[in-house]
Amino acid sequence: MKEKKIPDYTKIGGWLYLVLYGLVGSAIRTCLSLASDFLPMFSNGTWAGIADPSIAVLIIVEILVNVALVAFAVLLLVQMWKKSPAFPKNAVFYFIAISAFPIIDALVASILVPNNVLTAGQIGALFGGAFSAVGWVWYMAVSIRVRETFRQHVTLKTESPVELTTSTVT
Repeated sequence: MKEKKIPDYTKIGGWLYLVLYGLVGSAIRTCLSLASDFLPMFSNGTWAGIADPSIAVLIIVEILVNVALVAFAVLLLVQMWKKSPAFPKNAVFYFIAISAFPIIDALVASILVPNNVLTAGQIGALFGGAFSAVGWVWYMAVSIRVRETFRQHVTLKTESPVELTTSTVT
């Protein structure tokens, strides 16, 4: 008779490696984007040339949201490392946020800058991010590995045995 091997879900494995790499890559990519797209704006005089205050607010919001998303990715990496039971729900929120933010940002930018037209590549990237998020949200919701890896393990603390003594009353 063949013995059935029980999978070890106490370690990060399987598709969770892709989530791990995605969180690291997302944090690095966002930091590089902030450094290459926004930092030069403040040093080369572009910021001083922005005449419309609503555009300036949009840029500030973009920077703040991107910094928050990097911080959130780092928090998720810590939760993943510690196998926190909060990780799956927070990861779902993160996946939704990283797909919704570019869509909302593009819509607001198109309202503020009427001549700003999204290219087919940009639209494709927006939809690709949304479909990717749907896939990862589904994985977090139905995966046995996710459920077992991040479930709260209860450890019972046992106290030292108490000696029962009897005394006789005389």
